[in-house]
Amino acid sequence: MPKTVMQYDLLISCPGDITASELSAVKEAVNDFNDAYEDVMGIKVRTRHWTKDSYAESGGKPQDLLNKQFVIDCDLTIALFWTRFGTPTDNWGSGTEEEIEIMLDNGKQVFVGFSNIPISPSDLANTEKADEYRLIQEFKKRYQERGIYFAYSSVEELKRIFYAHLSKHFIIKNEQDKSGAGITSKLSIQAITEIGLQNNISIYTFGDTAPLNTPLERVRELFDKISKYEIHDYVLVKLPGILGSADKINNMFQSKVAFEEGKQKYIKDCAEALEIKLEENFFSLGELKKNTLTTTPLAGPTLVGTNEEEAKYYDLHDLHSGIEYCIAISQFGKKYSNLHYIKLAVVNDGTTFDEDISVSLTFPNNILVKHNTLPVIASRSLDRIKQEHNLDEFFGIKRTARYLDYDSTIRRSYGNNYIPSNYINPLFSKSDPVEDFYDDLLYRRNQIG
Repeated sequence: MPKTVMQYDLLISCPGDITASELSAVKEAVNDFNDAYEDVMGIKVRTRHWTKDSYAESGGKPQDLLNKQFVIDCDLTIALFWTRFGTPTDNWGSGTEEEIEIMLDNGKQVFVGFSNIPISPSDLANTEKADEYRLIQEFKKRYQERGIYFAYSSVEELKRIFYAHLSKHFIIKNEQDKSGAGITSKLSIQAITEIGLQNNISIYTFGDTAPLNTPLERVRELFDKISKYEIHDYVLVKLPGILGSADKINNMFQSKVAFEEGKQKYIKDCAEALEIKLEENFFSLGELKKNTLTTTPLAGPTLVGTNEEEAKYYDLHDLHSGIEYCIAISQFGKKYSNLHYIKLAVVNDGTTFDEDISVSLTFPNNILVKHNTLPVIASRSLDRIKQEHNLDEFFGIKRTARYLDYDSTIRRSYGNNYIPSNYINPLFSKSDPVEDFYDDLLYRRNQIG
C-alpha cells in the first residue's frame, strides 16, 4: 500500500581538498541510514553537492548563485575541513563558512567534521597552505563553544561517526514528533535578503539604487553627437508658375519640422549647467517635414527628409529624454538618499501552522518615515522614475516558496472620496506597493502645487 516518506536534503559543504573517498563515505552513511530508517520512520535523506546540483547561471557572484540555487533550501548540512579553508566570499572567510552560517541562521542542523588525516610536512612548509591551515584552527576554536563539530582520522571513521550522528538526530526528532513535544508553531520575524531569509537585518539605501554616472555620460555623448551634424535651416523661396502650384499642393500635406521651443529651453539650460557650448544650428533640422497623409495611429505622421535629418531629430528627442531621466534620478537621490528601508517576513519554522497570528513591531521614536510624509519630487521626475526605475527593488517582495508577496493593503482612491494613508481595508483587498507609492506621492504633489 502507498506510504508517505518525508525527504530531507543534506548539503555536503567542503573546500576542494576533501577527497572523493570522504565524499563517498558521507553518501554511503546516508544510504545506510535510508536503508535502516526509511521504512521504520518514513524518513529519507538526499545528498546535495555543488558538483551535481548546481547549473550554469549568470548575473551574480558564484557563491550567491549557489546559495539561491539549492543551499538555502537544504534541511541540514555536513561541512568537512582538512588543510584548506576555502575561497573567501564577500561576507565570510570561505564559501563553506558562509553556508554553515546560512544554515545556522535558519535554525537548521549543522554537522562539522575536521579531518585528522596526516598532513605532509612539505604542505605545511608552503606559506599559503600554512595560512589556510591556521584559518581552519581559528575557525575550529571559534566554534568550540557551540559544540557542533567532530574529528575523524580515516575515511572509515568518518562514515561511522556521521552515520551515528545522523541516526541520533533523526531518532530524537522522531520521538519528539511522536510525543507531540515538537508539534508546535514557531513564529519569528526575519529579514528578506538576496540569499533568502536571515536573522540579521539587512538595511538598504534608496539613493544607491540609481547611479547617475551612466545616464549623464549618455547625455554628454548625445550633445557631442548632435553638434557634429552638418544641418542648417534654409530660407524658403516661392517658386513661380506650375512649380509654385505643385509646391503649394505638396505643402498642404507636409509641414516643416521644428524641435519644440519648450524642449529647446530644457536642453539649453542643461548645456549651460554642464558648460557645453551650443552652436546656432544645434536645433536645425534642415528640410525635415511631416507627411500627414501617411500618419499611423502609433507613430504619428511619417517624417520626410534625409537620413541625417531624421537621425538628428530622433537624437534630439533622446537627448531631451535623457536629461529628464538624469534630473529624475538626481531629485530622487537627493530626496531619498538619507532614507533606508528593510524587508521583513513573518516566518514559521515550527512543525504546524498557526491559525491566529498577531505581530507587533516596536521602533524608537522618530526612526520611521510615515507614508504620508515621504519626500515629494517634481511631476516630470516622478513620471520618469516610474517609467525607467525598477521601484519593485524596494517596494516589491518577490513571491517564493518561502514567503508571499505584498497583497494586503487597499488600493487608494484620490478623488472626492480620498482614503487616508493610514487606513487599512479589513477585507485585505489586492494592492500593488509600487502603484500605492506612486499614487500617494502624485496625490500629495497635486495637493501642494
